Amino acid sequence: SQDVFLPRLTYGKNTQNQVSSTWWKKDISFLRLKTVELGYTLPKSFTRKYGSSNTRIYISGNDLFYFSKFKLWDPELDTGTGLKYPAMRSVMFGLDFKF
Repeated sequence: SQDVFLPRLTYGKNTQNQVSSTWWKKDISFLRLKTVELGYTLPKSFTRKYGSSNTRIYISGNDLFYFSKFKLWDPELDTGTGLKYPAMRSVMFGLDFKF
């Protein structure tokens, strides 16, 4: 079949698996959301009631998601087999108070 995913397994020498070809090349183009931070600074009229000159609430994230047609592993791993840990996703919440 011309639509196989892996080469044929054979016993002994197989010259068909030694020929250079672009047949096994995959399109691993992708779009990744690497880093994002969303924040909101509360109005000073609200924060002065509680003794703060400035208060900010924020959420930050790293490696949240990616879009790719390549579904076997993370295309940014820089490996031909996918035998590495993928990038760790992290989400952080925070409050900044200034007095």
